[in-house]
Amino acid sequence: MSRQQIKSRLTALKGIYTSIKAMLDASGFGWDDERHVVLVHDSVWDDYVKSHPKVVDYRRKAMSLFDDLRDLVEGTYATGEYALASEEPCPGDIATCPSSQQLTLAPTSSGPVAIDDATSSDSAMQPKPAPEPIIAATHKAVSSKGAKKRRNESGVY
Repeated sequence: MSRQQIKSRLTALKGIYTSIKAMLDASGFGWDDERHVVLVHDSVWDDYVKSHPKVVDYRRKAMSLFDDLRDLVEGTYATGEYALASEEPCPGDIATCPSSQQLTLAPTSSGPVAIDDATSSDSAMQPKPAPEPIIAATHKAVSSKGAKKRRNESGVY
């Protein structure tokens, strides 16, 4: 067997494993350790196959390598567990993360007072604005010189 054939076969087995794993993670599916097949009621199977037509043959097909494949491929494929939706802010994004300097206000008998500074004046009542992102300023400083000028100054021609 050539290297390419082995790689192709491993890719195919990985695809089968991820399909069966997805089934087992879905509601209504089980696994028969003796026969190495998926266990599922007909109605659940019919609904699943409608949305996953490529797995239609996996219901009665024995997959004796499933446990071995788990050891081999588990953790080597994307699951989406740490994915972020485009509407969610990136955890390290300076422009969208709330500032640690903003005050948390709590109601009291005399109105809202800053938790951090209960004896402060009315100016403590207003949250401080988030700091300006420094990304744009850094970018301007780096890109203000042309590439040719930077090369000339560094001695690279």
